[in-house]
Order: sequence, then structure tokens, then C-alpha cells
Amino acid sequence: MCALLMSVIVPSRLAAAGRIEGRVLNGTVNRPVANQTVQLLTPRQGMQELGSVSTDADGRFAFSGGDIDTNSFYLLETEFQGVSYPAPVQFDSSGSSIIDLTVYESTKTEPALRIETLRVLAGAEGSKVRVQEEYVIRNSSRPPRSYLSGEETFRFRVAPEISE
Repeated sequence: MCALLMSVIVPSRLAAAGRIEGRVLNGTVNRPVANQTVQLLTPRQGMQELGSVSTDADGRFAFSGGDIDTNSFYLLETEFQGVSYPAPVQFDSSGSSIIDLTVYESTKTEPALRIETLRVLAGAEGSKVRVQEEYVIRNSSRPPRSYLSGEETFRFRVAPEISE
């Protein structure tokens, strides 16, 4: 029984070491981004940084080692020109994950943004009604760019008589 238990525990322990690699590409000019910091995050007790690396001249990066458990959830994130670009990590059966992060040059000029889909969700919460709005927004700027205003990206007005 002990030998059977060891054969079950040991293989899962060996499969735990993973590798995450990829590239950071500038989608505005279609070129790799060199010297870009990429963070490996985990949602344990809030978002914790497990490590960070810099991309090489070809925009390539890699995380590897025994601390990467292929059964855990990770998030890669890079910030480019003031905009964050997150990507979830998904491992293949060999314990590897290849992720290309596409970033875009940012602009403060409002690009051709349009609301493609709007959903209004309402649900009862005790004696109150909770209303949520979800938007799908299309950015059709050419070449593609990220919109970054000095304050906030979108402004929503709420009638003064509405309260929590």
C-alpha cells in the first residue's frame, strides 16, 4: 500500500515544474519589444509577483524552475506606455506554456471607439436592485493603438437620485 501511494505522489510532484515562455510584440509597428519587463503573478492573497524578467532583443522571455506548478493559475503582465497587458497562463500536457503578449503604442487622442454590444443586468439583492452594465467596445484605430487618457478611460454619468 505504501509503495502504491508513493507511485501516485511522486509522479505528480515531478510533473509540477513548468516552463512559461513567449514574446512581447508591438502590434502598432509589428516589431518585438526589447528590454520590456514581464511579471509572473499568482492570485494568492491578492496578486503576488512570483518573478519578473526582461525581454531580449527579439522580445523573448522565459520563466522556468521548480516553483512553477502546472496545476496552479498564473497571470503574465507587462506594462507598455502606461497600459497594462495581462494574459492567463495555460499549460500543455508537457508542462509548457507559450504566450505572445501583443502591446500597442498608446495615444491620448480618442481613437475610433464604438460600443459594439451593451448588456444591462439587473438582479435583486435583498430589498435593493443591483444594476450592472457590460460593454463590448471596438477600437478600430489604424494603425492599432491603445487609448490612454490622462484621467480615466471612460466616463459614466449616474443620476444624483441613484444611491447604493
